[in-house]
Amino acid sequence: MNIPATYDEIARFYSLAEKKEKAIVAEQSAIDAANSKPGYPEAKIKEYSETLKKYQAK
Repeated sequence: MNIPATYDEIARFYSLAEKKEKAIVAEQSAIDAANSKPGYPEAKIKEYSETLKKYQAK
């Protein structure tokens, strides 16, 4: 199971439900999980970081 991707998807659903704070927490969890996984693609971590910035800007 790809935990970071799962958190990212959860964050997207929270965002769609207009639950900004929960979306931010879930996206941060995606980043944390990705950073703790050796060899996780840097491009995906950057993607999660950009998504987090979007949620924070809303």
